[in-house]
Amino acid sequence: DERVLLDRDFVLYWGVSSQDVGMAAIAHKKAGEPGYFLLSAAPRAALESKEVQGKAIVFVLDTSGSMTGEKIAQAKAALTYCIQRLGPDDRFDVLLFSSDVERWSSSGLVAASDAARRRAIEFVEGFEAAGGTAIDEALHAAIGAVGNERGALVLLVTDGRRTVGEVSSEAIVKALERKNAGRARIFTMGVGEDLDT
Repeated sequence: DERVLLDRDFVLYWGVSSQDVGMAAIAHKKAGEPGYFLLSAAPRAALESKEVQGKAIVFVLDTSGSMTGEKIAQAKAALTYCIQRLGPDDRFDVLLFSSDVERWSSSGLVAASDAARRRAIEFVEGFEAAGGTAIDEALHAAIGAVGNERGALVLLVTDGRRTVGEVSSEAIVKALERKNAGRARIFTMGVGEDLDT
């Protein structure tokens, strides 16, 4: 009642489509003006499992000393959640890092079978937070794990506190861009209130 003009009817436009991408357009033109339009394109929200494409993903978890306590518990829980939800056509690997990087799979990206997901979760749960934080080395190892795979994903879970090797954010990003060369999309999940963004 405070933000609505009550001198005209309120009009709600609602469209429903069974297409893969629903599209709707609304045009408006006043006399003597060029006019404008709104085009809405929205993908279908629910997909059948057979429609979901398999993906290649490398999970990178910070297990350094700055992650002790609640942060490492949250990070492990988040990573476990992601691993449990991998699809049957997905391939993945897990890298844990502190002062050094430890890779779960020595044979490259692994098919996300029930057994592989269970072993990967056990690998993640078996680590405690200790040591320095070699983010630069971990990211380079992740790109190495991706190999020549195009469209792969890398998910870095960290508090961002760099202490080992290269510590300059700008230098880390530039070196990573060169090594990655557009192969993988890299996402970060920040953990903790003292997060170094």
